[in-house]
Amino acid sequence: MESAFPFLLLPRELRDQIYSLLLFLPPPPAPPSSTTYSEFIDSYRPSKVPAENLTVLRLNRQIHDEAAKVLYSDNIFAIQIAVGDRVAISVRAYDTREVVIPEPGYDPNVDTGLRAFFDAVFESPWEARVGYTCCENKIGRFRDPDDFGGSIRVRWQNTNEETFKIPSPRYAQLVRHIRLDLLDTRLVRQAVADTPEYPVTSVVKQKIPKILLAYLFRLRRALGGGENVNMDINIISGLSEFVKSRTFASEDVKEYYASIGIDADKCHLDEVQCGGDGEEEELFCNPAYVTELIDTAWPLTLGPWKYTIILPQLLHRFQSLVPQILEKCSERVVIQENEMGRYERLKTLSTCEWVLEGGRAKVVMIPVDKLADDYYNDFGVIGPSWHRTEESLRLV
Repeated sequence: MESAFPFLLLPRELRDQIYSLLLFLPPPPAPPSSTTYSEFIDSYRPSKVPAENLTVLRLNRQIHDEAAKVLYSDNIFAIQIAVGDRVAISVRAYDTREVVIPEPGYDPNVDTGLRAFFDAVFESPWEARVGYTCCENKIGRFRDPDDFGGSIRVRWQNTNEETFKIPSPRYAQLVRHIRLDLLDTRLVRQAVADTPEYPVTSVVKQKIPKILLAYLFRLRRALGGGENVNMDINIISGLSEFVKSRTFASEDVKEYYASIGIDADKCHLDEVQCGGDGEEEELFCNPAYVTELIDTAWPLTLGPWKYTIILPQLLHRFQSLVPQILEKCSERVVIQENEMGRYERLKTLSTCEWVLEGGRAKVVMIPVDKLADDYYNDFGVIGPSWHRTEESLRLV
């Protein structure tokens, strides 16, 4: 006499409800709207996965497949990106583990003036510590974020690897809900610096909306394209309080946006604060600063997923202008087809390699004893035979 597993005799709808109750994973708490990089990193400590409930995935193949679909499609998974910047002389070299490596963008035939460098770190449940550095006039490379020499110095927190076995990279394409926290820590910005450390050229302005293009393609690959994903892009800035102290009247805000073709009448003027000399005046943060924050997030809106950009609370009156600002950014930014292809196939610095740790991919420094004499070729020449690429990891 054949016997069936009793649970499978329940209607599928009821089984899915049971899976939802057993496999609910509370997402990490959202970082505060005004935060430092250290606070931002500390906030990304996912709640420990209830291991006793995950045993349902091991009962049999049918239950595993049904439960996995609910696990990944019902829960919200958090991703973090932090962006910083610095200024350096393009011909200056920096020391990395006793090996002298030229800065990205180094060219002895170019002038020795100051250059803007942008650093970023990407952290997701299936990827750990994917750093990125680019010069204002270069595509850039992935790198080990623990080795940043400039704007992002805090080391990533060590966490229990058991926490990150869910979601597995194998099933990331089943994810349907993403909360992406974007922390912008850049201090050298066109919008807030009264006396910039370097002249903010049109090259720098064109680069800002391209900083996160490298991570766009990582998201697409991890999410199986991402057509069925809903993504909340939560912008966070530690400079919000600083910019708030340099306020603008509503008419000045409208004048600025009108100058770049945006209708600021859609900006809600529902909060009136006390201005100078006892006069009541509508005060706003610097509109150029707000625009730049949204421009930085622009690459994350180019995927097929449905997205919502959420501004910091201090900037909430600009929320209704987000679609217009994104549209103007799309019209203004020029990305050639071959340039987009280079972002899609972005390499690591030749002193770094892809590795798997705890089931997650990350970029780390290559030990000095492996570098030998051909350590710093960052100009397209194939590296040593031991150099592992992302493809060699065969991620699934």
